[in-house]
Amino acid sequence: MGGGWLQLLVYKNRGFFLFPNWSNSSEYVTTEESFDVVALQSKDDQDALKERCQELEKEGPLPKLTRELQFQCNAMGTPLPFLPFSNDTERIKCSTYVQDLSPIKNIDDKKAAVHWNRHFVDGINIWPKLPVHFRTYIRKWERGQRSKDLFKSCKSGRDKLAELNSIKPAAIDPSPSFDATAGSGSAAQSDVYDCWK
Repeated sequence: MGGGWLQLLVYKNRGFFLFPNWSNSSEYVTTEESFDVVALQSKDDQDALKERCQELEKEGPLPKLTRELQFQCNAMGTPLPFLPFSNDTERIKCSTYVQDLSPIKNIDDKKAAVHWNRHFVDGINIWPKLPVHFRTYIRKWERGQRSKDLFKSCKSGRDKLAELNSIKPAAIDPSPSFDATAGSGSAAQSDVYDCWK
């Protein structure tokens, strides 16, 4: 927490800590440790991406990246950053890609990432992917597909329900008359119950 100088000043002048539960940054010793970025991509992912970027550079320069994305590229040693599925273009492309492959249980996420990085990346709308991006997105995609399949299979039931809902019940007088002189209200109650028979 900040305010270490304030803590020390109050202690020096008054003899107590102003905020006793605060830590002082001056209590920590500077060490040789540093924070760093660890590259997560495999050599195959890296090579596929480099090949694709060389193809893209023949067509024109790679897109200008934000400072954060450029830092990630520099730290990982790649021309473009590996990012999760984040836009509709990528999702649609992944959906058609997954549907074209064999049954979903047989998809190898490592091979899918290498193939994606080699053939589909454009650096504008479609970004490089790691195998973990495919694993997580395919799980999400499967859930969505199951929901769509369930919705299609329930069509006949939904049609019957819509038909039932479209049938209007017989008109009922919404304001039954009550006779205030009816005594205990048994006659008035029978009028109310008669309308439901």
